[in-house]
Amino acid sequence: MGLFTYLFGGTVEAPPVYPVDDSGNAVDVGPPLCAALEAQIAKFESGEDTKPPSLALLEIEHCRIGAAEFAAVKAFESANPSFYAGSAAAKPPPPPVAHEDGTMRERMTVFAPLMMAQLYARWYAIQKGMQVPESTPPWPPATVRFGVGDRVQCMVAPGCFAAGVVVRAGRCAYLELKWSQPMPYQVQLDASEVDELIKVKILPEGHPGLICAPADVDHVIRAARN
Repeated sequence: MGLFTYLFGGTVEAPPVYPVDDSGNAVDVGPPLCAALEAQIAKFESGEDTKPPSLALLEIEHCRIGAAEFAAVKAFESANPSFYAGSAAAKPPPPPVAHEDGTMRERMTVFAPLMMAQLYARWYAIQKGMQVPESTPPWPPATVRFGVGDRVQCMVAPGCFAAGVVVRAGRCAYLELKWSQPMPYQVQLDASEVDELIKVKILPEGHPGLICAPADVDHVIRAARN
């Protein structure tokens, strides 16, 4: 459960496709994708106008980010073909494989490049002027205010802040399946805070206390107060 849910309502879309290794075991796609995305953005910022692959050949079943954001990026590309001149096209992947538990599985070697292409295409489109809904958190800034180990307070419900320690920080710090952009922070809440939040039903029973902060602003995450 992320802070995104508390701030903007609804729930994070359930992923229809899960990345797995060659043995069929689940893979945490977040860290390698965050690293690859940061490296790609750094290339662009160094002066190299690195164009993303075109998403024109992909359909909704190939979407590995949020469906609405996927559609918006495709529409922006269609309206601004000059931004993508000469860029290679992301090819539709083989169909994912149904698992006995009812979920769909896709090898990491297929899933990761597909999601990476869509994440970078969305970041690139935003840099080129694509508008996003006001309710959407801004893409994390290049430099964030807090670092790993800093004590902070995070908004976990309207008007309610809980204390914890930053465990991941940066422009591409934390990412989960079906998210359309990374979050700038992941925070481990203090055990006493988790107990209280479970007691008042803000967090579900057994929650580990790891949450994310979707924006680097004071009304979402702030320095801890003594």
